[in-house]
Amino acid sequence: MLLAWPFLIGFGLANNSLHGILPVMALVLLRVCQARRQGGPLRYLFVSVALAGIALCAASYVLHAHQWVLFYPVVVNLVMLVVFGGSLWTGMPVVGLSI
Repeated sequence: MLLAWPFLIGFGLANNSLHGILPVMALVLLRVCQARRQGGPLRYLFVSVALAGIALCAASYVLHAHQWVLFYPVVVNLVMLVVFGGSLWTGMPVVGLSI
């Protein structure tokens, strides 16, 4: 779902049907449930990004302002910046990890 996000947004904006697609896009909630089942340090990262996506979909749906969903990549990049910046003051930065 996260990989399909830009394509769904582009399709919805091009066809003026984003209001109908927004409930489907809110299925990012499934990613939240999946992230809660798995452990690890990145669990909270996945949950926060998914909740931000759901909040942006809900705001766009309720306010009928489709610009809100365009902020999702910005939120994802900000979360990744915070994770990377925070890791610089720990023992091993995120860049040094091999997953």
